[in-house]
Amino acid sequence: MSRLKEQYDKLRTEKTAGVKNPIMLVRLGHYYEALYEDARIANEVLGESMKKSDDTEFVSLHAAGMKHYIKELSEAGYTPIIAQEESK
Repeated sequence: MSRLKEQYDKLRTEKTAGVKNPIMLVRLGHYYEALYEDARIANEVLGESMKKSDDTEFVSLHAAGMKHYIKELSEAGYTPIIAQEESK
């Protein structure tokens, strides 16, 4: 989880600058992960369960449902930002 957290923080800083009400979703295999406040938003808006690993709250969204998730988040006033986890 620590590598994902580092990448998430970096990507969120880079990709959300100047974006109104961003929510960052990072692809990790067959899922998109939302961490921190973004996880709380996904939980509230989408009704997806919060999980916890290494004291970090997150929500996993299956890639097959992303069109629906993006639509729901957008209609709730958020701007979904989609990113791919960087390979090492």
